[in-house]
Amino acid sequence: MKISKVGTIELGSQVTISDPCYEVGTWCAISLDCVLEGTYDCFIKKCKYNSWGSRVKEMTIVHKNYQNLVMERDYELMGNVGVDSGTMSITDTNYYEETHNEDEESENWYNMEVCEKTCDNEYNIVGGRCFISTSGIGDGTYSVYGAFDSEDRLYALKVVFL
Repeated sequence: MKISKVGTIELGSQVTISDPCYEVGTWCAISLDCVLEGTYDCFIKKCKYNSWGSRVKEMTIVHKNYQNLVMERDYELMGNVGVDSGTMSITDTNYYEETHNEDEESENWYNMEVCEKTCDNEYNIVGGRCFISTSGIGDGTYSVYGAFDSEDRLYALKVVFL
């Protein structure tokens, strides 16, 4: 398995984990309001998956103050998210709301930042506040895990595809 750091994003105190094609408030997305604010490193973990070849197994974000400190046992299940576009995003909630209106600008954002840029690349960092990744083998339901500090603030998140 190969783990790659693919960029950084800035998060406020709220995060939305969702297929980026979904509108705000979609039932199969997760919104959390207990996030440690700051800079998060973004990672993808890839593996060979049967005849599908190399696929994204997990997408993960970790707060800069917790690099090399988060352990697998620190993660707890936060819930499940749905995918219909073959992509998943971890996004600052304010940015998600700004980019998900029912207007032409939002449609252009989705076509350019999600469709075009993840078609040739397995991930994209958008606006410094949104991490998008392809979702393993496509559409389905995937588990989201989070790790919390001693003050119950979320400092790491991962979505497991395979």
